[in-house]
Amino acid sequence: MCPPNFPETYITKDGLCQNHYWSENAKKNAEKKKKNGTAKAKAKTAKDLNVFFASQLTEIPEKCEECSSSLKWQKMNNFKSIIAHILPKRKVGGFPSVATHPKNRMFLCLDCHANMDNKGSDFVKNMKCFDLICERFFEFEHLLSEADKQRLPLHFKDLLKIKY
Repeated sequence: MCPPNFPETYITKDGLCQNHYWSENAKKNAEKKKKNGTAKAKAKTAKDLNVFFASQLTEIPEKCEECSSSLKWQKMNNFKSIIAHILPKRKVGGFPSVATHPKNRMFLCLDCHANMDNKGSDFVKNMKCFDLICERFFEFEHLLSEADKQRLPLHFKDLLKIKY
């Protein structure tokens, strides 16, 4: 450990000098990364998503596919926020197997994107663009496992006539 006569200004609350503190911190972070999956896998996922978002940039229309408000400002300032996933991309509770499928997306303004993500199946079924959502969903639905299909939002289970 740290020498007993080390100046107190360099001792942390754990009784370590800064050098030992940062060394221990690095070890703890490395252990966390091992538990949560490899850093390489996370980096690949992030890269794949960046490629997906970049590939969608040329597809973004002038208007929101739900409310027809202009997407011009968002496209110039934060184009990723326009791209709403039909099935969530998150690793836990989402559908990472189709996260980067080119049809697993809608082009929505911030409000419509937030509503689609947060208001549930009843809201999504009543969206003006629901037919378009279904059309795109059916273009990648065959890539989902049976386990994934059991976890689908209700509006898609109804379409596929899945027992739940």
